[in-house]
Amino acid sequence: MEGDNILVSFRKLEKGVKRKMNQNIFKSEMALHGVTAAELASKLSMSKAALYRKMSGRSEFSRLEILKVIGLFGLSEAKVMNIFFDNKVS
Repeated sequence: MEGDNILVSFRKLEKGVKRKMNQNIFKSEMALHGVTAAELASKLSMSKAALYRKMSGRSEFSRLEILKVIGLFGLSEAKVMNIFFDNKVS
């Protein structure tokens, strides 16, 4: 299952690597799937403000939240890595 492979990648990356969110790719996925911030926040059981904090990098998405996003958007492992573990974002 794709989610299981991604969890293995999370565990490897968690050892000494800080997550960096690529907000542009994340927003483009939201737009491609026609999901608003309010709808996504609701599906992730968080407030819209909490979602924006996570999207801006002020707080991090949990593994469970990332898995929910993967399920909602049908993201590939490569896309997940680009969104949630992008070390090139400043």
